[in-house]
Amino acid sequence: MGLENRGYPQAELLLACGVAAKGANIRPLLDDGYEGLKLAEQIRRLRITSIARFMAQWHELPGQ
Repeated sequence: MGLENRGYPQAELLLACGVAAKGANIRPLLDDGYEGLKLAEQIRRLRITSIARFMAQWHELPGQ
């Protein structure tokens, strides 16, 4: 297709979302006693919330 050499402007945003998700602090979940699948579900929710917060801030930046 010849697109492999074109820029991908979304890459920066996607990488930043990954950083937001990885930066979610799961220590409170562990302290609350979550384990196994329940812990996994709570981590998923926490990461989604972290990404949503990041996206809300990103949309407020000039030019977005």
